[in-house]
Amino acid sequence: MAVATGMARHVLVYRTVTESTAQGTAGRGSVLGAGRRSGHRMGKWMAPFGGISAANWLAPVAMRHFFDYGTTREQLAQIPIAVRRPRRTEPASGAAVTAHAGRLSGARMISSPLCLFDCDIPVDGSTALIVSNRDTAQDCQHDGVYVEAIGTALRGRPSWDQYHDMASMASKGAADQLWQRSALRPQRRRCRTALRRFSILALVVVGIAGVLRSG
Repeated sequence: MAVATGMARHVLVYRTVTESTAQGTAGRGSVLGAGRRSGHRMGKWMAPFGGISAANWLAPVAMRHFFDYGTTREQLAQIPIAVRRPRRTEPASGAAVTAHAGRLSGARMISSPLCLFDCDIPVDGSTALIVSNRDTAQDCQHDGVYVEAIGTALRGRPSWDQYHDMASMASKGAADQLWQRSALRPQRRRCRTALRRFSILALVVVGIAGVLRSG
């Protein structure tokens, strides 16, 4: 917004997470434990039932997606398989994909229907990018990435378990605003994403954004 309104020509955007260090050897409960969050917003309603992890909060979303669209565990498994596929120029062999699928089918269930490989990966790390006015691109050594539009709208009942459409969540308002601000249409776009979070969120986002048909 600062660049778009002319208040700045360059903005440094960064984020740092320390999830892995924060949980140490005590697991996710040490970060999202009922003792710490039981009095915080929705935590006071979920902690008494043991819902101390985002896996517990997203499992109903996945169940709703399965119910509405007939999504299966096998279909959902294709997302963590793709994320964990070795990065190489040639496509992964069928044998390699089958091996991953075998591991997933026997993976520990965390919060049904989400297994271990469907959950996000606690990491320590930082990311940073520089947002600049588009007229500075000609001075750069490499081609820039142009931002067509951004959607940030948060509509409805903003709580993990209180959205009117449990299979869309916060993505709905942001997606609607994104396409309202752009002359492009989602059906003509190619999509690429780097997923570190829950596999069900990938299905939710690309469906609600219109990149793929929901379900």
